[in-house]
Amino acid sequence: MAMSIVLLFSFQVLYGEVYERIGLLIALFMVGLVAGALLVEWFSLRELSDDDRGVRAVTLPLGRLFQTDLLLCMLAAMIPLILRVFVGSNETWTMTWAGIGIGLMMAMAGLFGGVSFSLAAIVRRANRVRESSTAGLLFGADHVGAAIGALMTGLVLIPVFGLPAAAIVVAVLKLASAVAIGLQLRGITCVNRSHA
Repeated sequence: MAMSIVLLFSFQVLYGEVYERIGLLIALFMVGLVAGALLVEWFSLRELSDDDRGVRAVTLPLGRLFQTDLLLCMLAAMIPLILRVFVGSNETWTMTWAGIGIGLMMAMAGLFGGVSFSLAAIVRRANRVRESSTAGLLFGADHVGAAIGALMTGLVLIPVFGLPAAAIVVAVLKLASAVAIGLQLRGITCVNRSHA
């Protein structure tokens, strides 16, 4: 959610307003969420069979989650560059491309969000956690995290530090998340090797 707030504010900085197109931007984010969930469904059907119950059922989705967090980190790190290039430009074609770029970034943020949520569900299911418990926990964590991210970004990060710094904070948080997942993956593979 922090990423989408930063992108919405970036759009407002570039265009001077966001209200006229906020419906389109949010719709692009939502389309990305659905596409991400469908992509993971397709991936899980292709790469994970019903027989995958052991370490592979956890490490494969965790590896994809690691990759997704790195991609989100790179996406967030691009925002200050886009602002630097396009802020202050009055050329119509430049502003059009900036708007298209932010719209695509909103869709990509949604895509990566849908992928992350679905991969987390697969990891929980691989750990033999009841599906109703998994759904409740993931939805709750998603909503609490989104609320905290939106509030902290909109009320603290952007007003106090500015848009570029807020985007860098989001990038650093996603990098930290990727490192934590990478360490977890490393621990799982080390334990698996010692038992083999």
